[in-house]
Amino acid sequence: MFYPVLSRDLYKFVYNGQCEIEGKLLMGQERECTICKHYGLPTAASEILERTKLFDEEGAPAVIDLCVKHSVDLFKIGQRRFLLEHYKILVDLIASDEPKFLEILEKTIKKYPNQIV
Repeated sequence: MFYPVLSRDLYKFVYNGQCEIEGKLLMGQERECTICKHYGLPTAASEILERTKLFDEEGAPAVIDLCVKHSVDLFKIGQRRFLLEHYKILVDLIASDEPKFLEILEKTIKKYPNQIV
């Protein structure tokens, strides 16, 4: 009898019920794009999220999930401009479950206030 060979990552996903393959998360349980979530926008159920690292001034990483649109924006314009474009998150913030992301965002905005778009 023939049995197909599954890669180790695919095997973990299929048989262990994990949602992560090679740093990409499949939208399912409670994962949301960090930027969309803070703007109150829904993330589509079929959306693939990418786990991304933002770094503070000391080099400590903050791991966040981004939808394809925001992941591409971050890649194209860089971390500083990306954070400055989303300064409204801090202005309208009531509560968040991602304090490290907010800390990096706040420090970037305070350091470069004249570059806010």
